[in-house]
Amino acid sequence: MGLITNGVYYVDVASLPSGTSPDADINNSVLNLLNAKTPYVDYANVDVYLSQINYPSMYFTDGFTDSSGDTLKDSTGATLIQYFGFQAKSVFVPGDWAPGDYEIAVLSDDGSILTMTGGQADGSDLVINNDGAHALTMGCTTEVLHVTANSQIPMTFDYFQGPPVTIGMIMMYRPVSVSGTAQDPLCGKGGDPYYFQDHDANGPINPATPLAPYQQLVGAFGAQAAGSGGWKVVEPNHFQLPAGTQPACN
Repeated sequence: MGLITNGVYYVDVASLPSGTSPDADINNSVLNLLNAKTPYVDYANVDVYLSQINYPSMYFTDGFTDSSGDTLKDSTGATLIQYFGFQAKSVFVPGDWAPGDYEIAVLSDDGSILTMTGGQADGSDLVINNDGAHALTMGCTTEVLHVTANSQIPMTFDYFQGPPVTIGMIMMYRPVSVSGTAQDPLCGKGGDPYYFQDHDANGPINPATPLAPYQQLVGAFGAQAAGSGGWKVVEPNHFQLPAGTQPACN
């Protein structure tokens, strides 16, 4: 079970010409990073394993550690803490969900794009575009994911971390039977801090403290605001590694 990448892309900040911003070099976009046409984006041929997409906002200086316990590094072995990204792949399966329609959302800091191939009832792709350089922000779509008892939905999760030093990514869901397809009023909302308090004057707070907007999301539907609430983090048993891949062993 899980998600796997086929490497990590990163801006070689040390090689940038004087006065050049890494933001400008990739235009603050995960797509520009993963499809770079600039000599300053490098590639590290390492696998990254995620058991699920559930990393609440973190204030970090020691790098990002995946589900196999490995910390992301560049091709020289240096720990990556800024301007890096990856495309994680998986096959989404029903797990213990009842067949039906589900709203999907992604909280991410910085940019992310989730694509669930053929995930809609008519066979169209379900796409959540939460790209750009920003604090933890909720990305949504007006479309819904259609799940059958035998669904096997190929999915990709493109993610990039911009400037230091906060990072976060959470994939969430709620049944349409609960929400009635109402778009949550927190869609598109975010900030630092907004959903989590990950640091204060004394340094990092680990684990981060959930704040009122996140409590609203995971609380009962409509309890605090019309159309809001009823969300849960997508559990690990919904992510199946693509054929031909195996999880790392420590």
